[in-house]
Amino acid sequence: MNSESKIGIFICLFALAIFVAPARADIPANIVNPQKTTKETSILDKLHKLQDIDINGIRYLSDRSLIKASGLNSFSESQSGDASSIFSFSSSKIEESLIKLAWVRKVEIEKSFFPPKISINIEEEIPWFVLEGTKNNPSWLVGRSGTLLKPLNHIKESGIQYLVSSLPRLYGIWDGQTSSSRFSSAIFSKFRYATKSLRALEDRGGFPFSVSRFRILEEGGIEIEPESSKSARAKKLSIAFDNVDHLPDLLKRYALVRKDLLGRDVVVDKLDLRFKGRVVAVSEM
Repeated sequence: MNSESKIGIFICLFALAIFVAPARADIPANIVNPQKTTKETSILDKLHKLQDIDINGIRYLSDRSLIKASGLNSFSESQSGDASSIFSFSSSKIEESLIKLAWVRKVEIEKSFFPPKISINIEEEIPWFVLEGTKNNPSWLVGRSGTLLKPLNHIKESGIQYLVSSLPRLYGIWDGQTSSSRFSSAIFSKFRYATKSLRALEDRGGFPFSVSRFRILEEGGIEIEPESSKSARAKKLSIAFDNVDHLPDLLKRYALVRKDLLGRDVVVDKLDLRFKGRVVAVSEM
């Protein structure tokens, strides 16, 4: 075959390719092979179906309550094989939902794809004290960040109930308020003053004894009632400070007075540390 014949055949094949290609390009892929796309999609869905939810870091919350709050209950309720793809769950939305829970201080969501799994890492609030209520206002469990965690009459878990029984109580929040008062601005201000003061005390070492109860004083300051007056050398202590920088001096004054009372084996009714540079010891007859 000469060169001219070869060129002629090549031109014919090229023209045929141009003529046929547009005709097939206009046909949708799923019409050309309607089973191919469906088959590929079903395989991908099967590979990416959420298989497990792993929850870490919880002590007080339950798996069920977290799964429900996170919106992942659709997976939990369909573990028979109809679970959703892991791509249908948004990590940021799960975090936004869980951080709204009072008991959740921090949350981190991790996804793994082989196998498809969502890990929920929780940092819970730590119960701190009980905000004592009144006849018309329930007592609340308070976390270390100052968050109101749950009314005591709503706590059903035996472990948390036992813990609550050993926590100190905070009184005086509702003093001077009417029976109809809820969390007014005055009450909220007292509560914030108390949490700020108690946290500052703890951050600087606190007192060398366990506390049974605190009381916000109407005249200013906080009254502390130790679990053991023998250990504290006083049945009650009154403290007040406008600036946390004054705390080291306050604690130092108390340590000197306590050492003196311990040496003389004396327990007083009250130590008042609200006066700058002084400690007032009161013994009632």
